[in-house]
Amino acid sequence: MKPSAQPGSSPHRSRPWLWLSGVLAIVCGGVGALWFASRTPDPEPVAVAITSLPPAVPVPDLQEPAEDFGTFLHVLRAGGNEVTKPAAIAWLDKVARENIALTGSEYEGVMEMIRSGGHQSWNSGFRLHLFNSAFNALQLRHPSGEFTGELLRLAMRDADRTMRLYALQHLNLQRRTGRLPDGALADEVLSAVRGMSADNGVAGYAIEILATWDGGEDAEPTPEILRIALATASDDSFPTDVRVTAIHAAGSAGVPLARTIVTDAGKHTMLRKAAIALIGRHGSSADLASLETIRSESARLAQAAEPAIARLRDRPDGRGEPIPYQ
Repeated sequence: MKPSAQPGSSPHRSRPWLWLSGVLAIVCGGVGALWFASRTPDPEPVAVAITSLPPAVPVPDLQEPAEDFGTFLHVLRAGGNEVTKPAAIAWLDKVARENIALTGSEYEGVMEMIRSGGHQSWNSGFRLHLFNSAFNALQLRHPSGEFTGELLRLAMRDADRTMRLYALQHLNLQRRTGRLPDGALADEVLSAVRGMSADNGVAGYAIEILATWDGGEDAEPTPEILRIALATASDDSFPTDVRVTAIHAAGSAGVPLARTIVTDAGKHTMLRKAAIALIGRHGSSADLASLETIRSESARLAQAAEPAIARLRDRPDGRGEPIPYQ
């Protein structure tokens, strides 16, 4: 759920899809090598896991585990090892990729994982990977108030910022695809996301959701959201990526702030590049001299300044008056 790219399923045993960020690709890339480094299963949890499997679920082959629900359940109950963990992820990814309907027991098993938070032995990278794959598997065939409620709980309370962002992304996907349950739960989601706009960890994406909640991707933000976006983008206490999202969400009204940011060499390069891009979309010819100067400052800033300059110079007639320099 980037926060901005369209969702999709990961290929067989690959990293899960994401919007807006490549965070999981970085986190899980490192641990993936460790999972496959050895094929000797952890000895102690195996007996516990096998006895805890429901009778209807085949006991997994721990040397060559099938990519199925039995292996997933084993990993959930026992923690898994470098052989069974990737197989559990691969099963969920196949369910999502092929849009397979889960059986009642499979659905309950996946929801059990989400409700419980997973096995205590899982490291952060594996937990993020497995949960995101589970969200993907549930999203198309199994939207429900229970699933939405768990996503909202994770988005608001999980200790891992990346997990909170994943949950927010999937809530937004439910809204955009018409799968967000109507009524009180939808109102609760909207109210919670509005509150998250003040949360330093996820404020940027919360603002992006709010800015497009009613009018879609091309909508101008409401006065309330504009006020929040501008305040966040100008606040040095927020992380840079949050401020970048906030300034984009401000749209044309963010140009005066963007002009201040681009000329401040003390600001983070990522934030300055975002401000340059905003000026390229919504600025005027009066910005050209400033952008030309910034282009010569560094190669990284030039990457943003050159297309912005070209866009301002090539703006066709008839698109309305450019925003006056302020």
